[in-house]
Amino acid sequence: MLRSFLNGDLKNAWENGKPFVNERLPAKAVFRFLDALNASEGPADVAFFGRFYEWEESGRVRYGVQLTEHWTVTYDWLDGHAIDIDLEWHN
Repeated sequence: MLRSFLNGDLKNAWENGKPFVNERLPAKAVFRFLDALNASEGPADVAFFGRFYEWEESGRVRYGVQLTEHWTVTYDWLDGHAIDIDLEWHN
């Protein structure tokens, strides 16, 4: 289940059904990923979407899935929920 977002566009798209507008990132890919993450039972359940990352940051484990060459969705996992979901651009 998705609990919290760091990225306001992702939050608005997920919670309010607002279109996700970004010319460089296919909106359908974002929604498919969020749907799968929402149904996940563990942080690696969505690894099939792209390159999966796991790293430690500020004393916590953070996860990411690279959706395209430049876009990665990152998140923490707490008590069965994805939290602090963010969308990051990598050049």
